[in-house]
Amino acid sequence: MQLSRVLVYQTGETVYSFAYANDKLVYVLQDDLNEPATESVFNARVSRVNHKSCSAFVEYLPGLSGWINLKAGKTGVQNGSNIICQLAWHGDTHKQAKLRPGVQLAGKYVVWLEDDKFALQSKKLSEAKKEELISRTELNHGRWILRSLVNDESDLSLVINEIDMIKEQIQVIKASNNLGLISAGKRNYLKLLRSFRLESGFEFITNSETIYDEIRYWQDLWQIDVISFDPKLNLTSNIDEYSQLLNQSIITLANGATLALASLHGIHVIDVNSVSLDMNAFTLNNAVIEQIYQQICLRNLLGIILIDFVKNMNQEEQGRITTKLNKLFAGDVTSTKILGFSHAGLCEIIRNKF
Repeated sequence: MQLSRVLVYQTGETVYSFAYANDKLVYVLQDDLNEPATESVFNARVSRVNHKSCSAFVEYLPGLSGWINLKAGKTGVQNGSNIICQLAWHGDTHKQAKLRPGVQLAGKYVVWLEDDKFALQSKKLSEAKKEELISRTELNHGRWILRSLVNDESDLSLVINEIDMIKEQIQVIKASNNLGLISAGKRNYLKLLRSFRLESGFEFITNSETIYDEIRYWQDLWQIDVISFDPKLNLTSNIDEYSQLLNQSIITLANGATLALASLHGIHVIDVNSVSLDMNAFTLNNAVIEQIYQQICLRNLLGIILIDFVKNMNQEEQGRITTKLNKLFAGDVTSTKILGFSHAGLCEIIRNKF
């Protein structure tokens, strides 16, 4: 998917981002400017360790606490010690914020993972180009993953510039000894620009001069064609329409099928119904997959998602459904795992919270 336009509207301390592909609304994301952005790096104080579950509660900012899984992180962490970690999810009224140990830094072209061993990974870049990149950037530590956007036809100077920026960020993180925020993460409007290809003539419009200046910083590196500051931009009607969408629990599709949506404490269920349609199960389910994907993205459903497709598909047909879902979510703004069909016939998806 390629984005054609992103409209970013700030009202008070809330920022709404409306992303369009071929002039069709595909994502609506929100940012609370009173909260640190996800992916922010902290030197947090451990308040309580649960050695049995290899987890801990940490205070990452004064008065702000969260939960961290230590299984893939440091061992020997004790109450009162400090730990470098990254905010993965803000939490909600039912659950505390979630953090992860260590650091991952993501750009549009490359992702850096903290690792004792050096590696440069790419599915689309030839070995010769990889050697050229290593030589020109003097990479020698951590695991660097080139995103699918990068191939042999890419302008490597853009990749090199982003690598240099990430290396500077790594140095800042490693040099800091202060408690609290070490490195700010990226707001959701930046994640949209980072995650997707942008159409030729792509336009970014905002009513916030601060956000306008922030996007201009990334314009050349991320190849953003048009950035506009419009103080008269008013998207209150768009917000109202979006609120109405969120309140709809039944979606009627053009082919006559319906999707029934329900959510409870981070678990979302989508039920496919077709009382009057003369189609076999696979034909109907295959026809509604893209609409299901669109509803998940538009509503920003996160966590566990269960899809109750029309029953009576065989194993091969179920495999074709999961393959199509994998292709659709491959370019998602967050990491999404298609777990497949359970014994009860439900298609299980985990869409990472961010």
